[in-house]
Amino acid sequence: MTSDWVALRGAGCLAAFVALSACGSDNDRLNGFTVARDVVAGAASSVRPAQQAGSLGLTRADLAQILTPVDLITVERLGAQAVIAKVATNAGVETWSSVDKKTVSFRAGVLVASRGLGDDLIGASVPPLSRIMAADPYTRSHSWMRGNDQVLRQDFTCRGTLVGSTAITIVERSYAVRQFRESCTGASGSFQNDYWVQMGGKLRQSRQFVSDGVGYVTIQHLSDGG
Repeated sequence: MTSDWVALRGAGCLAAFVALSACGSDNDRLNGFTVARDVVAGAASSVRPAQQAGSLGLTRADLAQILTPVDLITVERLGAQAVIAKVATNAGVETWSSVDKKTVSFRAGVLVASRGLGDDLIGASVPPLSRIMAADPYTRSHSWMRGNDQVLRQDFTCRGTLVGSTAITIVERSYAVRQFRESCTGASGSFQNDYWVQMGGKLRQSRQFVSDGVGYVTIQHLSDGG
């Protein structure tokens, strides 16, 4: 089965069709299932994580048909959205892919790499989410590819803080979560990542920095599959 992610941009708005199809070894399990919905988003700055999945028109009935874990990713600066599926796990790093093979990789929910987004994060040395939640200072290291094909590595001093408890809704289901904010500063500037975590440590939603060129992506966990 084939499908496409088609984005039509105009004056700070996006109209998109998002389709989910099989990836790699999950082809047989996903065969025959396609989700296609209109997405009409405002300017990228108006996109909010708790609203994104609902804007796709997805339902729990749709998600029940998917037998592999899926997330929703939004590139905030573009307003572009895609459903992504987990396609590989290697040495504790999970790689998730859109149908057009744009990928993001996470270690325990913390972004460590991207491919196909533009100014990609080539790799990152990051703490586990439990360390971010502990509010002690630590160091991150990020690597990006510059225009001269040289890898630029930068270190950031970071600390996590508890923002507070709240509830978020993801595709017709509400979750009680605690929001943690990770604030990082380095020679090139600063960024803040946010994580919405259930009791027990399950990450339901996050907003994470990729690069100066890409900006932030937000990720909502839609389904564990099966």
